[in-house]
Amino acid sequence: MAVDERNFFCPTIPAEGECVSLSDEEAGHAVRVLRAQPGDRLVLLDGVGTRADGLVTDVGTYGRRSSLTCCVEKRECIVPSRRRIRLVVAPPRSKQMSLIVRQATELGVWRISPVICEYAVARPKAGSIHQWRREAVAAMKQSGNDFLPQFEAAADFGDLIATRSGGGLYGDSGDDEEFVDGVEESLKGADEMAVWIGPEGGFAEEEKAALQNSGFVPVKVGRWTLRVETAVPALLGWLSGKGLLI
Repeated sequence: MAVDERNFFCPTIPAEGECVSLSDEEAGHAVRVLRAQPGDRLVLLDGVGTRADGLVTDVGTYGRRSSLTCCVEKRECIVPSRRRIRLVVAPPRSKQMSLIVRQATELGVWRISPVICEYAVARPKAGSIHQWRREAVAAMKQSGNDFLPQFEAAADFGDLIATRSGGGLYGDSGDDEEFVDGVEESLKGADEMAVWIGPEGGFAEEEKAALQNSGFVPVKVGRWTLRVETAVPALLGWLSGKGLLI
């Protein structure tokens, strides 16, 4: 199978006319799964805005390892969106955080900040950021997004809210169907927007008060209370539909 129009992660993309070898993991996928051959074309992404068209010049298999070298034919730097999205999310149980990372990457989130709230159900384990980054790389390649989100270490709600203010919203599961008044006005002209998603039990009343005092607007999408892994794409999709992520 040719790898035409396939995306591969390459942290350092050289200048046009120069060659680069893919990592063992990327080369293994290209050679063993996609059956890459010399003459195939692929797309290289470095996760910080550089995109390049590459021509496969050499492939090899050595036991369990594979290699792939390609020549950069065209290289360009992508301008990021004017408004950068910071997702502040309370990690859910099990592997759902990996799903959230993938969704957030596909939807263009710039930074992911795990927050530990009063009703927290899980705390990230050591090494979680490394795993999340792997999930983000997979989502970046699948979606064609040119930017990998940055990851922050988990922080307690009080510590995190003390360093954040204005230009954003938080998910609220109140009785009203939708709290939307003031969202567009609060984001007008903002270069960075924070989207806060609480744990399964929602934000505590004191946390909601702190968010509102810091300038964040409550939003509920639809009639029902959403799980964390559903609320993330729902809110980001709602913002995209409103044209607020441009």
